[in-house]
Amino acid sequence: MLNEPLISVIIYIQKSPRGLKKCLETLLLQMYKNIEIICIDAGVSNENTAILYSFKPKFDRFKILEFVGASSGKAWNEGLKTAQGEYVHFINSDCWFLLDMYKVFVNEAINKNADINNFNSALYKEDIIDIPFYEHFDDEDLMKISEDMIYSYKDIKHLLTKNLRVLNKIYKKEFLEQNNFSFLENNSYCEYLYNIQTFAKSSSIYINPEAYMRNREQNITEGAYTKKVFDIFDMITTMQEYLISENLLREYVFDFYNFICNSLNEYYPYCPNDLKREYFDKLKMYILSRFNSMPQEVQNNYRKIEEVNFLITSNFEEYDSKNSK
Repeated sequence: MLNEPLISVIIYIQKSPRGLKKCLETLLLQMYKNIEIICIDAGVSNENTAILYSFKPKFDRFKILEFVGASSGKAWNEGLKTAQGEYVHFINSDCWFLLDMYKVFVNEAINKNADINNFNSALYKEDIIDIPFYEHFDDEDLMKISEDMIYSYKDIKHLLTKNLRVLNKIYKKEFLEQNNFSFLENNSYCEYLYNIQTFAKSSSIYINPEAYMRNREQNITEGAYTKKVFDIFDMITTMQEYLISENLLREYVFDFYNFICNSLNEYYPYCPNDLKREYFDKLKMYILSRFNSMPQEVQNNYRKIEEVNFLITSNFEEYDSKNSK
């Protein structure tokens, strides 16, 4: 192939050594070879560090950056500063990929010259063959809009509820640099704001509906079982402020409310037991304040949704009994 752009893969190292090894193995065996690997070692474990250095000689381009205690946002920001590729892929070490992923990207997506290139993913559990599929995009509706799978963010109906991870995206580096995008470094959910910002500023988005990535379900958040799980409340506020500043909140108001309900529910089981009542009180406040600001007709429609009505009406004991793992 005459045009073989360099792809920079920036890896935030998670806790699982087993996951890191699987991640690096699928990168090493990629059919497309013009990639550089940038690993940000946050000093989580000596075993992870040993694995990184054992893989280093196997790659043509392999960098290890040490930032002890780095968050995912810090890791990805630092990795981007050293990336040499025309395209950038932000991942963590608990995901892995089909071996033709980058080859497909170069053969298909690169000719479309999109700012953001997306693919679907599936959840992954160790030793389970039947992997549940997670669809980031409503493919049937999107195909009616564009046969070549190039879109604007306005074409994507559920921008806030299905597509707020960076792991399933490959970005044009020039696009990121021109807009000075960066991850928040003090919030465990920095991906959420980053995705909204990049989508809103992009001129073209490519979507491949195939699931090229697998992600371990148990590592749903880097703040799991610590007070960092409360970062989701600050993130909701920050996202709302950004949507307002860009005149997007009205367009996505219902999607945003669904995101609030879904995300606060989703992370409750990962809250430390001694903080669950505090988490519930904040959850209730965030949901009710936005619910009460809606027109009465809309409120009535939401009350017909069983899960939403339960959130609105339940007390702590009822909620905890239903949602604790």
